Amino acid sequence: MIIKGLFAECVKEFSAHNDCSEPMDDVDITEDMEQLTMQFIGIDDWDRPIYRDNTGKLWKDINCGCGEPYLCSATGNDFYGEPDYPISKTWQIVDD
Repeated sequence: MIIKGLFAECVKEFSAHNDCSEPMDDVDITEDMEQLTMQFIGIDDWDRPIYRDNTGKLWKDINCGCGEPYLCSATGNDFYGEPDYPISKTWQIVDD
């Protein structure tokens, strides 16, 4: 009961300061719509192809090169880091 009461109080306090009913006309989403270009840089220890985008961020294909790539960020932007969040931007693999 204490946890539910505390949780409910936190939600009430949070919602009082964050009114999501207001339109967000001043938000520009075109900034995030830039297409990323990916360059293959190698294969990790789990046989996942690794790509580097045009911003220097590393992405892992958790489909292990089978079929359409499913790209996830690399934890710590480390070649041997675990796959983390799926990519949300449009992307294209380029040959160099």
